[in-house]
Amino acid sequence: MLASAVESELRENLLPFWVGMQDMDEGGFVGAATSDGRTVPSAPKGAVLHARILWAFSAAYLRFSDPVLLTAAKRAHRFIVRHLIDPVWGGVFWAVSPDGEPIEKRKHLYAQAFAIYGLSAFHRASGDPAALELAQQIWRAIERHAPDPGAPGYVESFTRDWRSTPNTLFGRGAVPKTFNTHFHLLEAYAALLEVWPDPAVLRRVEMLAMLMAERLLDHPRQTFWQRFEADWQSLDQGLSHGHDIGGSWLILTVADTLASDIADPVRAAVSTLAGAILDRAVEADGGVATGLGADGQRAPGKIWWVQAEALVGFLDAFERQRDVRFLGAAEGVWGFIQQFMIDRTGGEWRSWIAPAGTPQPDMPKVGFWKCPYHTVRACLETLKRSERLSATLSE
Repeated sequence: MLASAVESELRENLLPFWVGMQDMDEGGFVGAATSDGRTVPSAPKGAVLHARILWAFSAAYLRFSDPVLLTAAKRAHRFIVRHLIDPVWGGVFWAVSPDGEPIEKRKHLYAQAFAIYGLSAFHRASGDPAALELAQQIWRAIERHAPDPGAPGYVESFTRDWRSTPNTLFGRGAVPKTFNTHFHLLEAYAALLEVWPDPAVLRRVEMLAMLMAERLLDHPRQTFWQRFEADWQSLDQGLSHGHDIGGSWLILTVADTLASDIADPVRAAVSTLAGAILDRAVEADGGVATGLGADGQRAPGKIWWVQAEALVGFLDAFERQRDVRFLGAAEGVWGFIQQFMIDRTGGEWRSWIAPAGTPQPDMPKVGFWKCPYHTVRACLETLKRSERLSATLSE
């Protein structure tokens, strides 16, 4: 039941919506669309958005073998290669104009990570060796410029020529290091390792996985701190429910590919996160609360990507632990998504739902951060887990 509904959502709503966001005049995909799905031709185009679109269509093509999806992936890839790659200093620009002229040339590891993630998936989908070579080039640029010599992990924010600059990407002032960037760098490096089993990449994946489990996790409270000093001293209270539940399944998935001396302590540290979110963040309507706001109070309303990550995280926890509470939570989140998040008129999912359950008309459907990464991935991961569970439970 869940699998068929999720596949229908993916194939009949999400993927067609994003196919419709292709920019046939200037190339690539539009940089923004309003809450009702109207495109904004004048909007800048972000590297993160295009890399996530590249990943989504590549991953969907690997699942369904639909040539329309591969064509869309090729369009995203072509735009990245022609306009977002810095031909002088390497890596990807943060943003370009609608016709592809660089307008924000800074380098941030968040964008570099998603470029590697998207290019690795596109290489798997298309077999294009140049996509892998480009992912490798970005990896080398990161490893040449970004490792922090004073502590584990990476410096995150740079000028175009890779000189470090204050890291203000995630708001609340400049902070040297963030969970968000390092988490997605782990995800990207793990994807690169799948297509390029290089020992140096493996060592970095292992380092990042252990970093997540040992330094970034508040073990007593079972939440990831979000913002840090360079030496990993926490600057906040944590409690980002979306990052906690997203980390719960993705870090375990990466750990499954590593040797036991790394995988076992990572699993031990992370395996209780889904239960913590189940206890403190699932609300009566089945949706998952966002976490704490800048004022330290519980943030109002619910965000689309948190629901997507919760769907996968609870299903992953049920698959690993066979606790029926997690299956019930996954079904509850899906019910909330169907009732409130899916836009059956304008397409895709709404960005944010107010506490009263009403969508907000001023929130974008497409933008620098609003993309197919969470929604498409949630559906694909749900299908994979549903198939494995069906096979296991029928034995």
